[in-house]
Amino acid sequence: MLENHKDYGSEGIEDLLERFRPLSAPPPIFFRRDPADSEVTEKTSGKTSISAEVSLREYKIDAFLKKNFTKIYPDLYLLEAAVSMFQHKREGDQLRHIFNTATIHSYDRLTAGSNRDGYYIPAAEKEIITKYSDYFNQIAYEGRNKGEPLTLFDLGTGTPDATEQKILPVLEATGATKYVGVDEAIGSAAVACHTLSQLKPGLELYIQRADFNVMDFSHDKDGKPWEGKRLIVQFGSTLGNIAGSRYQGPPEEAVVTALSNIRSHLEKGEHFILGLDHNRDEESLHAAYSGDLHDELGRGLLERIYEDLPHKNFNPDNFDVVSGLNPENGLYFKGYKAREAGSFVLGRTRITHDANEVFVYNNSWKYSPEFVERCFKLSGFEPSFVMADKLDRVRMYDLKAA
Repeated sequence: MLENHKDYGSEGIEDLLERFRPLSAPPPIFFRRDPADSEVTEKTSGKTSISAEVSLREYKIDAFLKKNFTKIYPDLYLLEAAVSMFQHKREGDQLRHIFNTATIHSYDRLTAGSNRDGYYIPAAEKEIITKYSDYFNQIAYEGRNKGEPLTLFDLGTGTPDATEQKILPVLEATGATKYVGVDEAIGSAAVACHTLSQLKPGLELYIQRADFNVMDFSHDKDGKPWEGKRLIVQFGSTLGNIAGSRYQGPPEEAVVTALSNIRSHLEKGEHFILGLDHNRDEESLHAAYSGDLHDELGRGLLERIYEDLPHKNFNPDNFDVVSGLNPENGLYFKGYKAREAGSFVLGRTRITHDANEVFVYNNSWKYSPEFVERCFKLSGFEPSFVMADKLDRVRMYDLKAA
């Protein structure tokens, strides 16, 4: 494991940002760990005691949250998302509205402890990448001239551990010369780039803020297509985190729209490697998505609603974090279950709820292979190769732009 994530070296903040060459405003803001600021961990992570290993990734995200993240997801967006959740109008994608020190630590601890602690997706994807490294090499050099650069686009960047365990092996297998971290949460892309700057010196690193479901990620900051060959990857079953109801079928229209947008930025024959989780075994899903770390993330969203939004009588302690699987549509969800009936106001909207009513803040769709294959065809992709882990729970699809 990388031992110096927090050691940004002697270069200044401006030099660090220049190396990452942000492609869109607002640029990421890095904060070096001040040795005198000994309270930063306790202040930003609540009751959680961060281990020495995880503290190597510490950022002063209190300032990051106020100066950078809220420009991407301002309080107005959070208010709209929270009201929609409590009114059951739009559920399952609210967790994106929290990004601070606690969530970075929680996600990194989840991926670092994957398999051992039940969270199987990162370990399964690492297994697939290791097993099929020759295949990644093959598609990277297919039709590529000697000396021609290769740019790896990472749609939906991961934690430092996930970046080290998955993206680094892909970079090495493909011989990529440039890396573009694409994420709507630009801080996540910045963390991935910083990790790679230490793991693979000399790699050209770029940050691009974009919702790759609806925005163009395929051009550089001057609006020009990237030079040379491109390879696009999306790991972590990110496509499964789409909003939708646990009482309805999987969101085919939204999935096709997202895939179609990605396809629209590719030339015919280009490759898109998509990781998806098809696991519907309830016992292993509960093991993967339950526990203190997942609950920390859920509690963090309630705390941000309480602290950052105008409200009256909203009590986060009236809600417990719960999870469940709908085997009919393959949705595994995380939500808030009200302990008692109550009423509160968010912004100008009054919310009235019953005891035991559940409000979903995070979806993890476990699409069937038949469902995604239909979506691939509808969005203009041709599945050319399928890679799976040994339990066939997680798959990576090599999709060629048709």
